[in-house]
Amino acid sequence: KVLAIFGCIPKPFQMLHCQESTKKDELYNILVSSAKFSFMAIIVEVNKLSHQMQEFLIQQSELLSSKSSCVHFLETERSIMKDANWLSCKQCGEIDKQHCREILVAQSLPKIHLVYGKSGNGKTHYIKERLCCCPTSVTVTINEGFTVLKAIEKLRSLPVGQKDCAVHFNITLARRIHMQNPGCNEDDHYGHLLEMINWFMFDLLILGYIEDPNSGVSFTLQQWLNWTFYIELPCQCLSDEENTMLHHFKEDYPILGLTGLPFLVSDQTPLS
Repeated sequence: KVLAIFGCIPKPFQMLHCQESTKKDELYNILVSSAKFSFMAIIVEVNKLSHQMQEFLIQQSELLSSKSSCVHFLETERSIMKDANWLSCKQCGEIDKQHCREILVAQSLPKIHLVYGKSGNGKTHYIKERLCCCPTSVTVTINEGFTVLKAIEKLRSLPVGQKDCAVHFNITLARRIHMQNPGCNEDDHYGHLLEMINWFMFDLLILGYIEDPNSGVSFTLQQWLNWTFYIELPCQCLSDEENTMLHHFKEDYPILGLTGLPFLVSDQTPLS
């Protein structure tokens, strides 16, 4: 939806992703900057803001009505922003994935490989063989214990300014494994994790900047460094065919599905 609204990839300063911890200063700064420097901005998931912060936004009608200001508010659930009579509301329809893919292809994104296959076919070995060809690399495990801060700290362990690094994201978390009983607390937990991981991937691979909302620790991915990312897909069900695994993964991780180049590792694949 962010790509559809902008029609291109926004700069990190053009977007604010709301959390319960989002402060008034953060909201005010992006509103003032948009008006002062005449750029389009988007505040995402305003429904996650506290009621007090949502009311603060509504009170900024004078600032937001500036001719030089263009701010979009994106909600994933209902917020009180719709109560603002000066705000123009629009329902987001079905997202044109092909159009989003064209937007992404037009940009200089890092190389992203989706390595998939049945359990025991050598996905991890295949990736490790590729990592050995890089100057330096790091493996980031994405499981039930994933946090943005842990992932950033792993990325920051790589040498600053080092070209041609490789990052291996070993993903073991998949909605299809856990999301069996809609409404139960465990399923809500996994749904929240998937949302967090998807935003992490968007911020890192698309915007090139990721920041932990709690600590403020950040990481910037410079395009000219020419890094490569290997995404190891989870084997969701032993009986699944490889294409079924890939299909479900793309549903769970849409940004990776749009940007990644799939590579199947089968029992016939040369691993070295």
